[in-house]
Amino acid sequence: RELPLAISTKLIESHEKLLAEWLDLVLDPNSIASEFTHRQFAKRYGFREVESHYLVRLLDTELLRELSFPGQEISLPLSSLRELALRDVHVVLVENKVNLLTFPKVKRGIALGGLGHWIEVLLDMPWLTSNRVTYWGDIDVEGLSILSRLRERYPHVKSMLMDDDCLCRWEPLLIRGNESTLAKPLHLTEGEGRAFEKCLIATLRLEQERIPHSEVLRICGSF
Repeated sequence: RELPLAISTKLIESHEKLLAEWLDLVLDPNSIASEFTHRQFAKRYGFREVESHYLVRLLDTELLRELSFPGQEISLPLSSLRELALRDVHVVLVENKVNLLTFPKVKRGIALGGLGHWIEVLLDMPWLTSNRVTYWGDIDVEGLSILSRLRERYPHVKSMLMDDDCLCRWEPLLIRGNESTLAKPLHLTEGEGRAFEKCLIATLRLEQERIPHSEVLRICGSF
């Protein structure tokens, strides 16, 4: 939009592949962010691009003043999320968006998520290293694999309602999961590992939104 050219900017957006070949030839190599591929056109050549926004909920009004948020719920682009000055907080990562919106109050708690495999973008968040972290996702092959991947990067991560005891307690709420040939993840507790094996063998899933809210309140009461 900002290029001073007498053409439609749609022309650029519609011909990125061809333009990428030309720009690689005519631009100074130092002006090209070569760590990004041609498919990442905007990042490679310095254009502004639309960033995904992530929903953040403050679970404690004390943090509202401390972080100078305009409200208890706010969406932030990834770059701003990375720069949050989070200290001595309990970070709760919630897979389902409605569960995120209804998550109960937690002392010095901050919750984010609601985007499925969004967890991948959090693997380089500096504030996850130094704060308490709890992850709550579905009990299934995918959810437990995400938990393991997160814990590989941040070993101190705890899970919530994602073990064999929870699976057995809420057995009437189980549905069919996805068939999978994934190997058992390395970074699970014994209870989480048993849940993974049951889900894998019997193709099961316990979606987090099926668990009664009273159970969520009970668990959070022990935080």
